[in-house]
Amino acid sequence: MIYVSSIFQSKLSLCIIVLTLLWALSDANDRLTAPSISQKSEPSAVAFDDTLELKAPAKLVSMLEQVFSKYAVKVETVESAVEDSAMTAEQQAEQSGILETVHIGDVSLELKAIATKLTGNNTVQEVILLVQNASTKESTIEVYGATDSIYGFSSVVINSTQVKLTRTLPSTEQQVILLSMYGK
Repeated sequence: MIYVSSIFQSKLSLCIIVLTLLWALSDANDRLTAPSISQKSEPSAVAFDDTLELKAPAKLVSMLEQVFSKYAVKVETVESAVEDSAMTAEQQAEQSGILETVHIGDVSLELKAIATKLTGNNTVQEVILLVQNASTKESTIEVYGATDSIYGFSSVVINSTQVKLTRTLPSTEQQVILLSMYGK
């Protein structure tokens, strides 16, 4: 009892006890009188001003445009690419070397993948092409075997990103095209 009576005689301990009791009562009041989660109303929609404009000095804007202009990408729609793909028979016969797109008649071929399948003890490779028709502007995916005939060309898979297409032209000249997924 002597210890408890000495606590109540100290002014500092009395101040601490009173402040702690006030804080505890305030906290209990806040918790007991706060609305429950189910009673809370839905938050109202906040309207934002869409006309917010960021203002930067003209010198800074021109400097940034100049720096980032080398990274600009020219966007070309698929329709314009298909329209530009129409080639004459002479231009088609002159195609050779490493190409990403081969034009044959009114279609253009792009190599999308070379798939390797395991069937039993054998591995079978398939050539997957995107075929775009210039006249109908339709695109389809076609799958061929590694050594199948593709639009009059004999095909041989060179590696995982290239297919060698070969055909004999009416002038008995050999046309060899390396259809590649990526540039040179």
